[in-house]
Amino acid sequence: MKASEWVFSAAPVKRLDGTEFSKSDIDLVTQVASFFDSIGGQVERADIGVVRLTRQGVRSSIAHGIGRTKAAAFMAVPDVIKHGKIIDYQENWKGRGYDTYVIDAPILIGSGEYIAEVIIERSHSGGNSYYLHEVAIKEKAQGVFKTATERSTPQAPTLIITKKMAAETGSHAHTADGNLP
Repeated sequence: MKASEWVFSAAPVKRLDGTEFSKSDIDLVTQVASFFDSIGGQVERADIGVVRLTRQGVRSSIAHGIGRTKAAAFMAVPDVIKHGKIIDYQENWKGRGYDTYVIDAPILIGSGEYIAEVIIERSHSGGNSYYLHEVAIKEKAQGVFKTATERSTPQAPTLIITKKMAAETGSHAHTADGNLP
C-alpha cells in the first residue's frame, strides 16, 4: 500500500479532544515546549533516528500559521513522527544545507478526522529536528481529488501530501501559496 493510501485509510495514531494547549496565562510556545520536555524532548523512529522536539520547532510551526486545531495538534506531533508514513524526502532542501522528511498520519480531534503532517529537518551533520506541522480536515484533502476537473481547480489544504497526490493523479489541485513550506 502506498504511503498516501495508508494516510487516508489507517486508524488515527492519536485522539485529541481539541482543548489541548488552550489559551492560558502561559504562552503557547512555553506550553508546548514544556510538553515536549516532559516526554524527553525527542522521539525515536527506526528509519530516521532520534528527532529533537525543540522550542525553536514550536516557534517555527506557529510562524507558519496557527489556529485552535493546529494548536491542539501539537500534542499529536510525537505520535505522527513515530507512527506516521514518510510521504516525501528532499535532499538539500532549496539549497539550504539540510534535508527534509515529511511524515503524515491520520488523527482525531474531537469527532473530526484530520490528516496531520510533520516536517523534520536533517542537518548534514546528522541531527534531526522537528520543524513544523500542519493539519487539514481529512474529507477536504480527499475531496480535492474527487472534484478536480480541467475547468475547475479547487484549492487544496496546505499539505504536501495533497500536492503529491495531485501530481500522481494528474489533478490540477494546488496549495494556497503554490509552494511547499
